[in-house]
Amino acid sequence: MRQEERKAFRFQMNKLALGVLIYNVIMSMVIIADTMVRTIIIMITVEGERKQELLMDRMIEQLTNSGWSSIFGVTVGILFLLLFFYREHLTKIMFWKSHKMTVKAFFMILSVFMSAQIVFSFVAGCSEMILNVFGYTMLGEIESASAQSTTVSMFLYACIVAPVGEELVYRGFVLRFLQRYGKVFAIIVSSILFGVMHGNLIQAMFAFSIGLVLGYVATEYSIKWSIFLHFLNNCIFGDLLSYVLSWAPEAVQNGISNGIMLVFFVAGLIIIIYKHREIGQYIRENKSLGKFYLHALTAIWMIVFIVIEIGMGISGIERLS
Repeated sequence: MRQEERKAFRFQMNKLALGVLIYNVIMSMVIIADTMVRTIIIMITVEGERKQELLMDRMIEQLTNSGWSSIFGVTVGILFLLLFFYREHLTKIMFWKSHKMTVKAFFMILSVFMSAQIVFSFVAGCSEMILNVFGYTMLGEIESASAQSTTVSMFLYACIVAPVGEELVYRGFVLRFLQRYGKVFAIIVSSILFGVMHGNLIQAMFAFSIGLVLGYVATEYSIKWSIFLHFLNNCIFGDLLSYVLSWAPEAVQNGISNGIMLVFFVAGLIIIIYKHREIGQYIRENKSLGKFYLHALTAIWMIVFIVIEIGMGISGIERLS
C-alpha cells in the first residue's frame, strides 16, 4: 500500500470511527439530557430536600428500567448516520444479498450463532473467578449483560429497537462501508466495533463472536436475516424464555435454559467441524492484507473509540465488598 493509498485508507477509517463514535455519544447525551430535565423539574416543583431526594431515587430507578430514552437515542443516532454517510450511498447497498436463505442454512447458522451463549457463560464464569482471586468482581457487568426487561418500554427497546438499530449501524453502515476492502475484513472489523461498543468487557467478547456470524449473514444473505437472528437472541431466547420460565424455581430455570444452550452448542460445534473446509475456503477467497487491519485499527478516531469503550468496561470492575 503506497503512502497516498494509506492516507486515503486511514481517512476513510477515521471517518467511519468518528461516525460511530458520534452515534454512541448521541445515544448517551439523550439519556443524560432526559435525566437532567427530570432532575430540574423535581428541584423546581418539589419543596423539601428529603422529598427531592426520594423522588430523585425513584426517578433514577425508573430511568434504569425504562427504554424510552434509548429508543429516542437510537432514532436520532440513525438519522445522524444517514446524513453523515449520505455521500457514500450506503442505503443503496445496505439490503443487498447474494444468496437465498434456505431452511437448512438458517438452522445451521442459528446453531452456530446460539452456541456462543455457552462460550459466553464459560468465559464470564472464569473471568469472575480470576478477578475474585485478586479481590475484584465484574458481577455487575455479567448481570447487566444478561438482565431481563422489566418494563414494556425496555422490552420494546431490547427486543425490537436494539436488534434493528444495531444491525442497521454495524451490519448496515459499518459493514457496507468496509466491504469495499474485502468481505472478511468488513466482517471482522465491524464485529470488533460492535463488541467494544457495548462498554462491557464480558458482553464485548460475546458480541464480537456473534458479530462474526451476523456479519457473514448480512454479507451473504441480507441484513434482514441478521436482524431476525438478533431478534431471536434478544427476544425469544432472552426475554420471552426468561418470562416463560419465571414460574419455576431458579435451579429448574437454569437447567432448562442451559440445556437449550447446550443443544445449540453441540449442534454448532458439529456444524463448524463438518464445514471447516468451506469456512477456510471462504476466508481464503475473501481475505484482505494484514496491513488493512493494522492501518484500520490504528487510525486515530478508531483508537479513541476503542479506548473510550474499553475504559467504560474496566470501570465496571469493582472491589469485592
